Amino acid sequence: MNILRPFLLSLAFTAFLISMPVFAQTAKDQREARILATAKQSAVLAGGARFCNVDDEMVEEFISLTDARIAVLAHDDYEKVLGRLEFKNIFSAYSAKMPEGGCEALLSSFNKVMREKQ
Repeated sequence: MNILRPFLLSLAFTAFLISMPVFAQTAKDQREARILATAKQSAVLAGGARFCNVDDEMVEEFISLTDARIAVLAHDDYEKVLGRLEFKNIFSAYSAKMPEGGCEALLSSFNKVMREKQ
């Protein structure tokens, strides 16, 4: 039994080392998914606010707050750029169309979020 124990320990350690990249990739994927979700949700709201003619300063402040949030969530420059591009693309699309539920519902949500962020 004493001979078998070191073998089993080395086998378990080797399996752990082999699985480490999988765990790291999963964490990276989860982080990127969270960044993309934050960018999308914020871009839909900001784009709708732009469409509904919310004061440009308020929209720009919201965009700055979102950019800061993405920077905090990002682990590296790649993830920052990924989040910013996602935001920019969705913001452009949602700035050109009526938000779901109309402007009144969007303005209510936008104002609530802005109050919470201050």
